[in-house]
Amino acid sequence: MFRIFRLIMPVLAIVPTLLAQSAGTFTPTGALATPQQFPSATLLGANGKTLIAEYGVQIYDWPSGMFTAAPGSAFPYAASATQLLNQQVLITQTNGTGAQIYDPNSGTFTITGNMTAVFPVAILLPNGKVLFVGGYQNVQVIPADLTAEVYDPDAGS
Repeated sequence: MFRIFRLIMPVLAIVPTLLAQSAGTFTPTGALATPQQFPSATLLGANGKTLIAEYGVQIYDWPSGMFTAAPGSAFPYAASATQLLNQQVLITQTNGTGAQIYDPNSGTFTITGNMTAVFPVAILLPNGKVLFVGGYQNVQVIPADLTAEVYDPDAGS
């Protein structure tokens, strides 16, 4: 019992401090150009803009608090958006059949490569490639948790 008391006492000592801390605040900002449910957000360098992708693509300008649609997207729905080393953004289609590159400098989209997984998790690797893991395979309800794909921006696939 003494051991349990020794473990609990340090925790009890910090509870008043935790309770006394003030909570952070959230401030409303501009309205979305298109409503989103599970969007992906990608910071576009230090220019004050963020790419929001799910039901279409829109750009959030955080200094002004405004959202604007990014016309020209080849896909109506996006599953993930990953900024590449060259500052462009790889956007995958929800159903896993394709991907496109968004160039924030020109505001244009270019179709690139195909993938098999639907709704995978994506991460930029140190070598500039993008790793996709998990999701579903070929729009079926068969988990693809043992699958992984790599996108190579230099090869475009």
